[in-house]
Amino acid sequence: MISLAVHALDPADSEIAEALRQQEEARLLEQTEQLNHQARVAAARSKYQADEEIAAMEHALELKKAALKKELLEQESALAQKRLEDELARGRMRLAFEQEELALLKDNPELLILTPQAARLAEASQGLKNARTIIALSPQDFAGTEWGELFQKMLQKALEKKKD
Repeated sequence: MISLAVHALDPADSEIAEALRQQEEARLLEQTEQLNHQARVAAARSKYQADEEIAAMEHALELKKAALKKELLEQESALAQKRLEDELARGRMRLAFEQEELALLKDNPELLILTPQAARLAEASQGLKNARTIIALSPQDFAGTEWGELFQKMLQKALEKKKD
């Protein structure tokens, strides 16, 4: 068995050695440029793919924002509609109450003396020279008193005289 170990393979001619060295350098340079090109292409692809993913995510985010804004506007619209309906219902109830109050006052004119407007008028007239004092009494004040019954009878007689 024979073993052969080669430590260096240099050609004997220096021109051949220089040509081989230049050829090897050119091959290494070309391989380096090719690897650099592949790395740039891979980086560009990665950047493009990342940009596409970011754009898709931003688009999805904008769609979600639009959906949430639409939902918020719908909720605000429903709330405004509910407020309008409630206000309308309160207005109708107020109108019905006022109509009932007017009907009650029309049927019982003696109650006009007990209205808050009459009390305010009495208070306002207190500052006038020729003003007379008006006393406003509630139905509880009349209950069980002789003068309350007398006052009611007097009012009824006065109203009957007006009607006749």
